Amino acid sequence: MTDVRRTSNVFIILTVVLALLTLIGCGAAEISTSVPPSPTSAATVPPPTAVPATAAPVAAASTPVATAVPTRPAATATQPPKATGPVGNLRVALTSFGNGGFYVSITPRATFMDAFADFSFYREPVTGRFDGGYVERWELSEDGLTWKYHMRKGIKFHDGSVAGPQDMLFSQLIRLRQGATKVPQWVKFVKDPQKPESVIALEPDGTLKITTPTPLLTWVFEDEWLQHSELLSKTAFETAEAKGGIDEWNRRPVLSGPFKVTESKKDELVNGEAFLDYWRGRPYLARVSFVNVPEARTVRALLEAGQADAIEAPIVDAPEIQKKGFKTYVAPGAISTFFFFENMCSKVLEPTCWDASLPWLGDYTDPTNWENAKKVRKAFNLAVDRDLIMDKVYKGLAIKASFPFVSAPAVDDHPFFKRGPYPYDLDQAKRLLKEGGYPSGRVLKIGSTVLSGAPEMPLLAETFAAMMEANLGLKTEIVPFESRDRSAMQTKSEKRPWDIYVNRNSNNLVAGGRLHWIMDPLQKGRPQNNWPAATYEGVKKVQGMQPSDERSRASAKLYEEWYDDYAVIPIAITPVIYATSQKVMGWPLVPLNPWMNNFREIRMEP
Repeated sequence: MTDVRRTSNVFIILTVVLALLTLIGCGAAEISTSVPPSPTSAATVPPPTAVPATAAPVAAASTPVATAVPTRPAATATQPPKATGPVGNLRVALTSFGNGGFYVSITPRATFMDAFADFSFYREPVTGRFDGGYVERWELSEDGLTWKYHMRKGIKFHDGSVAGPQDMLFSQLIRLRQGATKVPQWVKFVKDPQKPESVIALEPDGTLKITTPTPLLTWVFEDEWLQHSELLSKTAFETAEAKGGIDEWNRRPVLSGPFKVTESKKDELVNGEAFLDYWRGRPYLARVSFVNVPEARTVRALLEAGQADAIEAPIVDAPEIQKKGFKTYVAPGAISTFFFFENMCSKVLEPTCWDASLPWLGDYTDPTNWENAKKVRKAFNLAVDRDLIMDKVYKGLAIKASFPFVSAPAVDDHPFFKRGPYPYDLDQAKRLLKEGGYPSGRVLKIGSTVLSGAPEMPLLAETFAAMMEANLGLKTEIVPFESRDRSAMQTKSEKRPWDIYVNRNSNNLVAGGRLHWIMDPLQKGRPQNNWPAATYEGVKKVQGMQPSDERSRASAKLYEEWYDDYAVIPIAITPVIYATSQKVMGWPLVPLNPWMNNFREIRMEP
């Protein structure tokens, strides 16, 4: 295999890889800002103190609530609450800005967007209550074919103009643009992007109406959870685009979030100041600053040197950071890590990507072929020693995952999620791989990428490769790639040059927009979004605003189908952890949210 040493002893390989990554991590990237070169530099580090009660301790991912800190009553658009301040400047160091732009509907989400943008829906901290953002009310027709969005009145943009229904429509229509990588399900029903009115349009009273030929029963949850629906000023966007294109818009975007952008340099920094007319209430902070430092060790050094107030703390580093006296805030159960079978294209919709030679991709019209592909997927799952990964990679801070995209509380507590993780069974794995007809001598290409806040991703890829070699006798090859490049290939239905890849994604108790990720390859010849009537009846119950047994039951039905088909290789459920200086007095994070969030509620010492 390429990039991985061959040995029959997986423990030796894992030890070597850990040592190599540790050595590599000691070097710091050169950056243009005043940053200490490494954690060993002569930086002044705050003396270790006991972590205050307002900061959540580093805990296993199954912790059911976020940091318990005081929160303000929810604001209304017409009567914002009085704020004490704003005061303080929060300096945030990030290893990645995501796409680095202020238009997340077009490209992968920028990590700092929650500070500057307003979204269609929100979940409140602590309770996790599903609530409206700029969409105040919404409704779904009985047949599941029509969604209606009613816009909240009185929302102001950062330039002082008042947002209206045309801005809400524009913020959705921008998803039709060429090159969009994060598109909602309704986009696929728009045959002519220049004439989308048959699918999405405004009614005379300003209500946004989305109509599709088949039900989009989980659309509202996709729109909220993935937060790909920020409110843009139509006038300001079109003016900026005419003047200097997308770059001009990114330099000074006109949004409606708690902070407005005062300075923006692509992939370098973003600064903002409190927006005093924010409809949900003035933020406590006077200013926020984000700096992009694409090296995890340097980011941590900034915190320790007092040059940053908040960072995303990798789960493997969090205990040591906490021992040095820094606060940690935990969003429990926020992330799932897993291996995804790549190029699982739809034979119906993506014939150019469909590859019948892939041993894990079955054709339901051929029952024998379908069952053999399932055996191969099951063999890979049974050959993974998850206990070893929990111990050596995650240091006991994660738990083994049973399902993709589901948090620990759902798996552990809900009666419909009683199945545990797949067992570690090498004898059965070897037998199934042989019965499934996995080609002898075939090289398994494993995609590996580096993601913000997750330096363990390459290590997981190496560990998985070592297990496949040692446990199943396969030949493997590590294929590094950039996440944005994969998104572009997927959008174009291009075949990716690897077979399986390590990924991490946000959890969701409700089977929502990601449903088609796994359902499409296992659709048994059905066109996309054309599930059986019985499944529709179950998923209809997902539309309710608040958590309910009905919603959980509908989701359980779908997750169990994925589980029984061995659609992915679940690995771990992990929290997202943020480390801060002692100046940060409170940060109520939203449970299960994988992004830095709720900047409006962060308090700092003057």
